[in-house]
Amino acid sequence: RNYDYGTSRHIVKSPSSATATWGVQGSEKGILYINGSNSGFIPLEVNINRANVTNSAGSQTITYAGSSINLPNLNSLFSVDANAGTRTYTIESGGTGTGSISGSTLIVTKAGTFRIGLTTAATDTHNAGTKVIGTLTVNKGSQAAPTGLSAVDATGDSLSDGKIAGLDADKLYEYKESTDTAYTTVAANSTEITGLGQGTYLVRLRANDLYNAGTDASVTVGVTKA
Repeated sequence: RNYDYGTSRHIVKSPSSATATWGVQGSEKGILYINGSNSGFIPLEVNINRANVTNSAGSQTITYAGSSINLPNLNSLFSVDANAGTRTYTIESGGTGTGSISGSTLIVTKAGTFRIGLTTAATDTHNAGTKVIGTLTVNKGSQAAPTGLSAVDATGDSLSDGKIAGLDADKLYEYKESTDTAYTTVAANSTEITGLGQGTYLVRLRANDLYNAGTDASVTVGVTKA
């Protein structure tokens, strides 16, 4: 005979308060029962059909924080049936972000939206879960103001040889005089900004695929006359 896992068709319980359902224990199939403090399994020559699982997808928005993202920790992205088997995550087409998945970890290389697919494997008692697709929005992260910057005063006749020193050659910067609107890009691998006259300058890290432009650091370049 064929019975569906977790059902009680054709099972007669005594007493009626007991719980008995068709189930699986190891490689054997039969009846799982609970009667007060007593519980057990009765093996029988029957066929048990796996039950279905119900997984569902939702959406979640997070801000990039400089590290990979553990997908099972995103509670609003998926609701996974307690009886589901091993999870497999995939990146589906149609998102604006880019990245890759290793196991259950999303590595983001460009912030944006991700359509994340989830399937669950079959178990001894439950079928594989049909693919569901959730929407994850990863917003760009924030960058702190640069630290360790110092001013070198302008000198000489032109008074335009001032500098801002202390830049990290591994980072990308932009700057402007405090009264200007637009920022000027600093060349990659630079450790200083040169050709500055007297004034107050705002220096920040440039925006990129993962971060918004950073908070300004204010540096004042003075004048030293000969």
